Amino acid sequence: MACSCGNDNSDKIGVVTPFENEEDEIHFVTKTDVIKFPEFLSDKESISRFSRLVHTSFDYEKTNSETEDEISVDGGYKCDVAFSGVNLYRFIYNGNYGVVDDIGNVKLQGVYSSIRQLRPELFELVYNGKATYATLDEDNNFVFVEDDSVKWVFEKNKLEITQATIEAGDNVTEVPEGVKYHLKTPDGKIVYDRSFDSIAETSKDTLGIECEIVFTAYSGGSCFYIVFDEFYNYKVYEGSYGNVKVQIGEDKGECFILSYEHLLQVLSLFSCFDFEQNSAVTPTENVIQFDFNSGKNAQTMYSISDNGYCEIVSPADDGLSFVTTKYKVSSECFADVIDWIDSVLSTEYTFE
Repeated sequence: MACSCGNDNSDKIGVVTPFENEEDEIHFVTKTDVIKFPEFLSDKESISRFSRLVHTSFDYEKTNSETEDEISVDGGYKCDVAFSGVNLYRFIYNGNYGVVDDIGNVKLQGVYSSIRQLRPELFELVYNGKATYATLDEDNNFVFVEDDSVKWVFEKNKLEITQATIEAGDNVTEVPEGVKYHLKTPDGKIVYDRSFDSIAETSKDTLGIECEIVFTAYSGGSCFYIVFDEFYNYKVYEGSYGNVKVQIGEDKGECFILSYEHLLQVLSLFSCFDFEQNSAVTPTENVIQFDFNSGKNAQTMYSISDNGYCEIVSPADDGLSFVTTKYKVSSECFADVIDWIDSVLSTEYTFE
């Protein structure tokens, strides 16, 4: 990067570099004036506050989606769905369904009008209009459920927030300092197998996501959305720490900062700039804007232009108004920020 914490803001233009060859040539090192718009910002459909998925307990929709390309299994079975976490496949027989493994062993005869995997350990089977449920044994054989042991899966919104505990010898005691919290499903299992500083239910309408229920959880400086479907399967997304808007010429785009580590990186980058208070400089059409919404930088906005114009809007001491301060920094700082957006922030929106 051109701008560093050493605050060396020389523009490096016209620096003579000795180079010995047969013609004793002199080479000049010059910086490029071409600043490219980060291409990933053009793919607006892939950018959302739920772009950074960090954990999935089970993807119900993906597992039960019929594929246009049928799966061939030894024994001549034509299968349309591969179940998750096991080498089992749904095959079609006379308009009904059965289950076969990857070497052609039939696990369920083709007599069911519907076969769905509801959770990693639970299947729903419909025969003659009646639904029954089955789990798998260690050999991937179906074991039909004949009691109420899976009833909890269908009891809606029975998630529980509990205070984390630690084990001390034969006793279980509450954490004495820095109290943590668990989120538990109705079967008593800890969600995401970790504790949080705080957990609270959040309106799914506010977040604009289709789900059964969603929680917002915080751990250290990190924020997470925990999103549940109707069978208590869940996905964990890292939350948003701010918005970034970029305009270079006629190209415009914006995205979120979805990694706490990346938030710390860009704040560190800004702290390295040599800010000179200057109200005379004015912004250009090439501008980057950071609008932070997390931690001590919440509600602080940075704007930087390619001519070195920088504006910082931050909350006033009274907490009711905002203070705007204009600065001049090296023009190379703009290129540094663009490079960080293109090489680092873009990784949050990389899909395989």
